[in-house]
Amino acid sequence: MPIRLNLILPPGEHSKVVWESNQELRIGRIGGRPDLQVALDVNSVSRFQAVIRPTENGYCVIDQGSTNGSWLNGVRLTPMEEYPIHLFDLIQFGDAGFSVTRLNDEQSNPLGEPTWDRWRDPNSMIRTFSGKESAFRKLQLFAVACCRQVGDRLNPETQRILDECECRIDQIVDLRGSRLAELVTNLDSRLRRVLSDRSPYSMAHAAARLVEKSVSADLLREVFFDPWAEQPPNVDPNWLAWNNQTVPKLARTIYEDRRFDLMPILADALEDAMCNDSALVGHCRQEAQHFRGCWALDAILEADPSTGELRFGFSVSY
Repeated sequence: MPIRLNLILPPGEHSKVVWESNQELRIGRIGGRPDLQVALDVNSVSRFQAVIRPTENGYCVIDQGSTNGSWLNGVRLTPMEEYPIHLFDLIQFGDAGFSVTRLNDEQSNPLGEPTWDRWRDPNSMIRTFSGKESAFRKLQLFAVACCRQVGDRLNPETQRILDECECRIDQIVDLRGSRLAELVTNLDSRLRRVLSDRSPYSMAHAAARLVEKSVSADLLREVFFDPWAEQPPNVDPNWLAWNNQTVPKLARTIYEDRRFDLMPILADALEDAMCNDSALVGHCRQEAQHFRGCWALDAILEADPSTGELRFGFSVSY
């Protein structure tokens, strides 16, 4: 019953360092206890940080009273208590962490790495971004998008409120706590409960329950580029400068005016600008619903130096 853990380094890059074991793993900082199986060169990790051990039903993680704490999917662990681990969980120790890419006989593919475009469990997908503040804006925009799928509640006033929520999310620099409660007092009770949640992470989980799993999984792929890709989309400045900045101007119009019907035209413009990023062009050309938070639009707007106030401080990498 092996467990495979992929190390995630502080900058958020997925390392090639992998541990696989069916035995207890004692984790700490280099120079700590001599019996550590996993010794990390990270100052925020304690000398003896945590233990991951097999149980009757799988595996659990136990914080050993560390200074900066251990976190499981964004929730801080109570020291010396057992917390069960699931596939695709994110376990954080200070500024380092592990993603669980194999658990018992479960794994995403023979290489042990998730296949983002095939995931159908939104809760596992959301857990991938647990504790990452760079994802908080997108988690909230995903929640608004889920609310838009609740068809019989989308009267003009509801649409107006959801539009206002999106604007508020994009305006707030510090997204560690949601500030939408005051905007949604007149919404249907189900939508109001979701968008009133102050935690972007739990808001996203609640929003995913509003719609079918396959729908919320597709909406997550709309806002989040594949977190397991070797590198995020790299927007070439030459694409942005082409034809008097047609690409960023069109992207801003789509975003500001919610003219997502123009996404295929943006794909054409990218190709005319000699864009060779097939993922970026392909996403723009998809017939799937687009909305604010779209990773392709984010990538273009974040790379455009002329975007000014529209540069929300987000990034397409997590």
